[in-house]
Amino acid sequence: MKQVIKLPLFLGIVGGLCGGLLALTNYFTAPKIEKDETLRVNAAYLEHFTFSNIKDGEITDTLAKAGVTAKKITYDASEAYIGTIYNCTVAGFGGDVKFTVSYKDGKALKFIVTESKESQQGSAFLAGLEGDKDGSILNNLADNKAGSTVTYNAVSSAMETCLNDYLSEYKSL
Repeated sequence: MKQVIKLPLFLGIVGGLCGGLLALTNYFTAPKIEKDETLRVNAAYLEHFTFSNIKDGEITDTLAKAGVTAKKITYDASEAYIGTIYNCTVAGFGGDVKFTVSYKDGKALKFIVTESKESQQGSAFLAGLEGDKDGSILNNLADNKAGSTVTYNAVSSAMETCLNDYLSEYKSL
């Protein structure tokens, strides 16, 4: 009878201690992880354009449904419009893919992955987008699936929504 009480009590105490230790670790590391992610995204913004001013753009329901988490409109020192940067999170094959994509002069300019746990094919697809120096891949995604259908569908859908939003604003600038 004593074993029936001692074993669950021991497991309960050990489980409580482990849970408490995990909660304590999370309490101390969560702010640093959030700060590091913010720094990584801000560094990605600076890789897109050389700008003097950046303003938050409106996230419409259409953009939010496509996975857009932030929209940044960039200006130079004379307040002339440069381009728009979208921060997106989509569900790829291996998990969430977080990236920024910028648009300038009516077309996609640059793609930067800020976080990904993608499979080999998905990673190859994303690396191809990041390595695009002249926009030829970014502006012709249908020709560059690279065997990663799930990731391709998620990323291309988000990029198409971003492009449509950008073009609707670009025409009015």
